[in-house]
Order: sequence, then C-alpha cells, then structure tokens
Amino acid sequence: MIHLEIYQHRKVSALQADFNAFFPFLLIELYYKEAPKTDHSKHAHLQKEHFAHKTRDLIEACSTNKKEGMFVFNPQIKAKDFKVQLFTEFGLQCEIYHRVGKNEWSTFPVDGSYQLDEAPFKLH
Repeated sequence: MIHLEIYQHRKVSALQADFNAFFPFLLIELYYKEAPKTDHSKHAHLQKEHFAHKTRDLIEACSTNKKEGMFVFNPQIKAKDFKVQLFTEFGLQCEIYHRVGKNEWSTFPVDGSYQLDEAPFKLH
C-alpha cells in the first residue's frame, strides 16, 4: 500500500513530489477548487478548470471538503479509480500524465483504465 499526506497547508508541489517518488513516470496535477459564487473577479468561473501550478499553491486551494490525513491506496489501482477515491475522500480533482521525455510530459492524461504501477512504454 502507498500513502500520500494530504494536509491543507501542504504545498501541491510537495504532494506531486511524493507521488512522483512512487511513480517516476507519472505526474499528478490538481485542479483548483471552484471559486465561490460571491467571487466576482474576472476569471473566477474558470478557476476549477485550471491546474494549481504556482510553487506557493497549497492543497487548500484545491480541496472542496477540507479533509486531511493519509490517502492510502494500492499501487495497482486504475487511474479512474484513483481519481474517484481521491475526490471522494479529500475533495481533490486531478489528472495524471505520462512522462514522454527527460523533462517532458504528455499533453493528454492517461486513460482511465491505466494501472498506476504499470511499466512505462519505451521511448524511441
């Protein structure tokens, strides 16, 4: 079993680093949570469609339920099930991407049936 620490004042980049330590050929990206209806800033309605990319972004900017603790899962879980479990337990929406080069990631998320611990494909 694998565990990831989910705490509101933890940086998203730290969570990504932990995930990448277990799965070096995968990248997890968290979506910002939806802006409150009272937020009338110019692009607030689009916030839930963007990834938390800033180095100072905290998990609280992404979590809809503020739950904290250890996210424990089997490394053989399918990507679709991982995403559902992460959202159900911690209110975090995410996408998972493959590494396609030394420092490059695919522009398309992995298929929902992809098993997280599956061996990466060979690059030519």
